[in-house]
Amino acid sequence: MTPANQGPEIIAAEETFRLLVESIQDYAVFMVDPDGYVVTWNVGAERLKGYRADEIIGQHLATFYPVEDQAKAGRMLQTAATAGRASDEGWRVRKDGSRFWAYGVITAMRDEAGKLLGFSKVAHDMTELRRVREVLETKVQERTAQLQASLNSIEELLYTIAHDLRAPNRSMQGFAQLLKEEYGSQLDHMARDYLDRIAAAAVRNDDLIRDLLEYGRVSHEAAPLAPVDLRRAVESIVRALEGEIEKSHAHIRLGREWPFVLANEPLLKQILTNLATNALTYVPSDRKPEILISASERDGKTVLRVEDNGIGIPPEQIDRVFMPFVRLPNPVNATGTGMGLAIVKKAAERMNGVLGVESTPGKGSCFKLELSTA
Repeated sequence: MTPANQGPEIIAAEETFRLLVESIQDYAVFMVDPDGYVVTWNVGAERLKGYRADEIIGQHLATFYPVEDQAKAGRMLQTAATAGRASDEGWRVRKDGSRFWAYGVITAMRDEAGKLLGFSKVAHDMTELRRVREVLETKVQERTAQLQASLNSIEELLYTIAHDLRAPNRSMQGFAQLLKEEYGSQLDHMARDYLDRIAAAAVRNDDLIRDLLEYGRVSHEAAPLAPVDLRRAVESIVRALEGEIEKSHAHIRLGREWPFVLANEPLLKQILTNLATNALTYVPSDRKPEILISASERDGKTVLRVEDNGIGIPPEQIDRVFMPFVRLPNPVNATGTGMGLAIVKKAAERMNGVLGVESTPGKGSCFKLELSTA
């Protein structure tokens, strides 16, 4: 449609729009032809880039890019012509040679038939925002480093305290046992029972401290990931538990599919050992343990399953089973500190894995560990 056959309303609207664009001062708004040469120029573009309209119209878009980056102007136009729009951030150059950090959007403009008429360009000075962002990033890095240093100091202190607490525990165990052996004949039944309780409490306390140290180790020790042969890892754990398997008359079955997984082998074996040991332990006394360890791969993920026929977990307790220090009531009176599955979950997280469980009380549980396939 040409100006000659446009209605007065359309002409007025176009004039209003032109005045609006030309009056914008905080954004450079201009057009380039299909080859990238400037054809319009607004006040904001003059303020931002330093060129008057008569100085820049007819010049190529690459004029605003640093010499080493001028080829990018052509790539941006090609992207906009293909995709309809292109945007980027980067250094730009003013007329006086000074640089500023800009965010710009180039949009292809086409007629009703789809013919490319040119491109609109909107740009904004982001130099100050970039400076503030860099300052904030530096402060965040410094603060993170300080917090990490503090965390390391606290961890070292806690490790030292926990380590040193084990010595008094061993002393209590030793002296309680020595007292019972040397003077047991002079003590009545109640006194000997007190000594047994002291020794048992010391053992439990030592177990708890040991598990806390292990939880800290798993949480913060380096855990590089590499391809791991899942079959070999599972078979080595089964061999290591042969004594317990024979003692409990358990039957262990292994699946047929064994993908390689991206994991930390020591952590993976630690998880397998804990889950297999639990499967051997939490079984009613009138039932022989039946354990199936299997794996399956799909869409780049491998799911390792450890299924048992044990006592199961009540639905209302599922969400608590991986929490530190939580020991659920169990009919088999198994001992523990409540840290085993918490350590397993932390180990899974260190390998970017996901750990879950499905369970039916009285029938058994299935623990699932999802890892990336190698």
